[in-house]
Amino acid sequence: MVIAWNSSPFLSMPVFYPINQHHQRNTSTSMNTAVATHTVSPQNWPNNRALSRLPACQKAVEILDASRLIQLGARAGLVCQLTHIDKTTANRLYRQIHGRPSPSGQMPFTDAWYLKSDRRMLHAAVIWRLYNCLDQKDSKSPARLLIEVYETYQSICLEPLLSVIQVAFVPQLMEMGLWHECRCGRCATPYLTPLEDTEDECPGCKLHRRFRCQHCGEPAEGFRRGRRSASCSRCGALRVEVRKLNP
Repeated sequence: MVIAWNSSPFLSMPVFYPINQHHQRNTSTSMNTAVATHTVSPQNWPNNRALSRLPACQKAVEILDASRLIQLGARAGLVCQLTHIDKTTANRLYRQIHGRPSPSGQMPFTDAWYLKSDRRMLHAAVIWRLYNCLDQKDSKSPARLLIEVYETYQSICLEPLLSVIQVAFVPQLMEMGLWHECRCGRCATPYLTPLEDTEDECPGCKLHRRFRCQHCGEPAEGFRRGRRSASCSRCGALRVEVRKLNP
């Protein structure tokens, strides 16, 4: 039995049409045949690698990556550099996504901002490790690699300090030869440091030592105003004042 609704606007009751078993069997057989006919086997699937080489597909991927970079905070200049789209398109995407024009200004060209804080250098080391881990899986475009690195960085850090522009500048500092990777003498963790730096201690160990007693490892307590030294509550060793931690 087939149920159909009456098309009259004054009748809202369904109309029942009887159907015999022979017609129902023929209908189900026809549907199965149609499904089997239109089913694409794995051998007949299109080659995704061949499709990715098409200019239209490459342009669409570039536009998607550019849109995601703009959502993450990248400027139009950085988007043009990574996706190879023209600046007019990048500015149009930025205005459509954020509702305002892309801010002007130069890209970072020195490491002075990173060297002002040990926490920034610690986050830069995390970014470099993410670049090395995510770049080994498969060949990615620079835009896609930056998107995956920054999204992973945001997911593993409770308080991210680096913007997407500053994250993109970390591998450039390594390529320019301003930084190199060292191994900490205390915890044996690899970290980034300038070439002229002679210390063998990572930023994480510096932060750990700064807020703990150097003799027993007891967490440092707060200082009262005007006092620049105090003794450890556990071992009695004299310790200096802990300065305010810069972000």
